[in-house]
Amino acid sequence: MRSWLKFRLLSAHIQCPIKPIACQDCKTMPFSLDKQLEADSLFVTSYDDIQIRVMNDARYVWVLLVPEIADMTELHDLSPDKQQILLQLAASIGAGIKTTPMPNLPAITKINTALIGNIVSQLHLHIVGRHPDDAAWPAPVWGMGSAIKLDENATNHRRQLIHKIMDAFQEN
Repeated sequence: MRSWLKFRLLSAHIQCPIKPIACQDCKTMPFSLDKQLEADSLFVTSYDDIQIRVMNDARYVWVLLVPEIADMTELHDLSPDKQQILLQLAASIGAGIKTTPMPNLPAITKINTALIGNIVSQLHLHIVGRHPDDAAWPAPVWGMGSAIKLDENATNHRRQLIHKIMDAFQEN
């Protein structure tokens, strides 16, 4: 392993995204969800200080994971343990989305998982269930048309799906 990468991996848990030295402030700074993420998504639950949210767009089964840590913008800013939890959670949610039929939606045939952050810099991970008939296929979902707000029934189905996935995740 390259020495700079090894150093980065070993020091990631003490790096502060604001100060270049180890700092305890990161643990005490209040977390605040980005206004755009808050406007575009609905809170479902939390796991190990990671918010699990669904995008308020009926065209896709789209989940966001947002670590509740102030001023995080990059995956490598997280501690190795938090990185592992975030990615395991993303994999479990993706598998659950792909294998669980949703009312009024075709079967999910592909899961897109992404950390981009060019528009919203706050660290968040997207998990999007895709199928060949979706509104953006095969292009990325970002910026494709206008969101169609979830109705109460669709919101409840997505929340039930996430809770079912989380129950199985916590059992393992």
